[in-house]
Amino acid sequence: EGVTTQVLVNKVADSLIGPDCIMLPKETEHLGALKTSLQRCKKQAFTELGDLHKKLGMDRRRLSEKELESNWFGSGQYRCAAMASSLEAVFLGKIYAYIGQLAEKNVTEAWTATTNDFRNVMSDNHIKRLLSVVAINVARGRSRERLGGVLPEFTLNAGMGVRSEQDKDSSLLTQPKKDNMARTPLPEEDTQGREFYENVLRCCDLIDSRIVPVTFPAEVEVMFAELKKYRPLAQKEKGSMGGGAEGEIKGEMQLRVSILKNCIIGCVQLFPEDPSALSARSRLTSMMY
Repeated sequence: EGVTTQVLVNKVADSLIGPDCIMLPKETEHLGALKTSLQRCKKQAFTELGDLHKKLGMDRRRLSEKELESNWFGSGQYRCAAMASSLEAVFLGKIYAYIGQLAEKNVTEAWTATTNDFRNVMSDNHIKRLLSVVAINVARGRSRERLGGVLPEFTLNAGMGVRSEQDKDSSLLTQPKKDNMARTPLPEEDTQGREFYENVLRCCDLIDSRIVPVTFPAEVEVMFAELKKYRPLAQKEKGSMGGGAEGEIKGEMQLRVSILKNCIIGCVQLFPEDPSALSARSRLTSMMY
């Protein structure tokens, strides 16, 4: 009791992305305690944000742009709530990526909610770091599904999951949705496909690790080359998935493009001020849009 929200945020962040963070899937026994810490952290952060909302009278009047920037978006309470929300997305991303007992949709919903609800602090480097890990773990989970393999034995406790639409600003973690959309593993003889996903996992290991790279990863250039190769195939006969094998190939190419995009975004967000990262962001935007 009496622990500040910032201390709680730091504790959860250390457990998820710090030098001594939990290593999955080997250390699943620590997930229960981490879930409890995350719930407490988020509840406290959103309670304090609600208190600030009342203190500023935001339920009775509209604040000026200057007041919003300095007293709301610039407050410690707003940043802590943004961090807690980002940490939840990281936690769910790791569960999906390593354990496989959450749907990808749970992760992307939490990721999208964080970026939408706290867009005013998305330039914060700490939050960028957290969201880079979310992006990487979505790519990891998708690749894990395509490679197949045995998942670790682990049972999620009741209450694990993402916030509901009704409790958008609450600390409650709702029951996870059953994942009925898991991808079919590639056949063993598809060596080219399996090599692609194994390379993705190596990239994920590079970004989501106890010791992250000190410079922008050179592997991003390889990703751009693959993106350039797969994107035309993913867009072939736009508006129709085609039939039979052709439709399956197009769907596979679309998946690979999405994974490569997430990997590049993860690398870019990890090095927000690196000239190479800024260049990569610009190239990705030009290529995708």
